[in-house]
Amino acid sequence: MENKKEIERITKVIENIKGLNDKDELIYFIEGYLYGDKTVKDLEDYISEYADGRVPVYNHDIIKEWGDTPDAHELTLEIVGEYEPKKSIIEMMMSDLYFWHEEQLREDYNTLMETLEEEE
Repeated sequence: MENKKEIERITKVIENIKGLNDKDELIYFIEGYLYGDKTVKDLEDYISEYADGRVPVYNHDIIKEWGDTPDAHELTLEIVGEYEPKKSIIEMMMSDLYFWHEEQLREDYNTLMETLEEEE
């Protein structure tokens, strides 16, 4: 149950950080991946996996989320430089959403790590 106490401690830290993109998403990520003998410092490698799981599966959900998230538009082009050849518009939207979720969570995770380091 040591991780439960650690999750509670980290959740309190997250609640006090101002300017995070999505506190609830960061807490959910920590709760989902902090198990066994892992520490919060071990979780960076799981951000991409988590972001991939946040991308909708159904076309209507993809279109809606992409439409509701203007910061995701053409994010793939900014990060990768191009879309893969022969991708459909839905696949392009999915790629943009993946990079958006990954970027948002990584920024919040890095802010959390900086805050935790300052506390030590």
